[in-house]
Amino acid sequence: MIEIYETPIDTGDGMSRRESERYAAISLIAKALGNRARLDHDEEGRPLVKGCDFEGMISISHCADRCLLAVTREKDVSIGIDTETWREQLLRVAPRFMTPAEVAAYDSPALLLLAWTTKEAVYKAARTPGLALQEILLPLPAPDGKEFTVTARDIVFKATSVALSPLRAVTLAERR
Repeated sequence: MIEIYETPIDTGDGMSRRESERYAAISLIAKALGNRARLDHDEEGRPLVKGCDFEGMISISHCADRCLLAVTREKDVSIGIDTETWREQLLRVAPRFMTPAEVAAYDSPALLLLAWTTKEAVYKAARTPGLALQEILLPLPAPDGKEFTVTARDIVFKATSVALSPLRAVTLAERR
């Protein structure tokens, strides 16, 4: 089972954007795992939890105004979560993270958001240093449902996408 927690990012209290994002993540970890749990990072920079009896995995994502935390308590499950709000910049960078066939298939703002959040979520779940986003292969044509599979270096991931609005998306990826 994967639990997802969400909180707004409060940037109006004099903290930098980065400090506000970190505070939001820390507050979600305390909510999910208790006040003794503390955010740390492994040698690759991936988030992990110390200070409590937790052997699962977490994944954190931020967008313009939200912070999300995905938690699995299962040791043999790898997860990744990503959220994003629409930005014109995604149109410009799409050829850098998508194959030409993916660019053609994911041709609207909502589908481009789906592509971006899916690739980011799978990248986090893959836990594979050096994995390029173009190596994460999206389904063609673009999926019309919430659940679909994605492959990266012959590893299959289950992806679950939630379109919060036409201009915001969240994707959760898992490998069992």
